[in-house]
Amino acid sequence: MLSNYFIQKFLKQTIKPNSTLALGTSSTALQILRELAIHNIINDLKLKLVPTSIDIAHLAHEFNIELVPLHHKIDLCIDFADYADSMFNYIKTSTQSLIRDKMVAKYAKENYVFVYNELFNSEIPAIPLEVSRFGTHLIEKELYSFGDAKIRTKLGQRVKTLETNYIIDLKLNTKILDFDDLNFKLNTTPGILETGLFVSYADKLFTVSNTEIKEELTKIR
Repeated sequence: MLSNYFIQKFLKQTIKPNSTLALGTSSTALQILRELAIHNIINDLKLKLVPTSIDIAHLAHEFNIELVPLHHKIDLCIDFADYADSMFNYIKTSTQSLIRDKMVAKYAKENYVFVYNELFNSEIPAIPLEVSRFGTHLIEKELYSFGDAKIRTKLGQRVKTLETNYIIDLKLNTKILDFDDLNFKLNTTPGILETGLFVSYADKLFTVSNTEIKEELTKIR
């Protein structure tokens, strides 16, 4: 888990007054939001937030951060990856909604992504896929040509996203040679609604330890 001191330092250096922010759905997002709320109050930043989950919305409301809809201009999205590479691709496995995560990452003016240093250019994790609840086992079977596909469960129950879809975790049987091609093939499989592959979505990529930034990579536009 990132230290609160690290988060406070990053926010102080990064967040500008009157900005509209979005956070990807994850447990780390709530930790960031708590520190962001304190930073907002102390410095009277007048921040706005596009809520991506009920938990984020409730916490923001508790701290009097103004909530705005997705069509409001997003200045900065902050997200957390479980794999990233130097081509600004990343994979997100901890999520409540890949659909919402992908939308705020896409529509934000800038998307800043954190990944632990040991997960940068590491082994590819199982890729989460948000899928329809209709015909889930057929989707799972269709994915066997890519690798080992399993419906995500917790305490014996299928995990549901915020849109009440299911998640299938896909462990590939081959190395990814082309993220864009793989993402296209997965997205054109009937029943797959969104993938955990964020192809060149990061504008800035921070490789971090719990207490410091190891490296900062900025995409050339």
